[in-house]
Amino acid sequence: MSLETGLVAYLVAQSTAAGARVHPEFLPQNVTYPAITYQRISTPGRMRLDAPESLRNVRVQVDCYAGSIGAARSLADEVEAALDGHTGDMGGQTIQLAFMLDRADRSTQDGDRRDWRVSMDFEVALHE
Repeated sequence: MSLETGLVAYLVAQSTAAGARVHPEFLPQNVTYPAITYQRISTPGRMRLDAPESLRNVRVQVDCYAGSIGAARSLADEVEAALDGHTGDMGGQTIQLAFMLDRADRSTQDGDRRDWRVSMDFEVALHE
């Protein structure tokens, strides 16, 4: 199982306000808010010289979207509570440790469409 598959299953199981609306990389054209997107940002080599070769620190970005900035921040609070400091099972994937690196409001507007967004970067240590 991949980290991404496990992340989706875990976030859906956490019963956040987004429910099952967890999408890879981009929002669908006619999205229903609130919603979450995720993407793997980087997968560097081994964490340290004495670590097992399969142990990786993967950087994942999770974006929380909603109909207002307050609702996007609230959803981000739920995701942060679920992921920051998490160890153990994550939707069938065993996580050594997940922790938040950064969080920022990054709302955008394109014509009439406004995407109220809070973006978070997490580092996830796992065996791949």
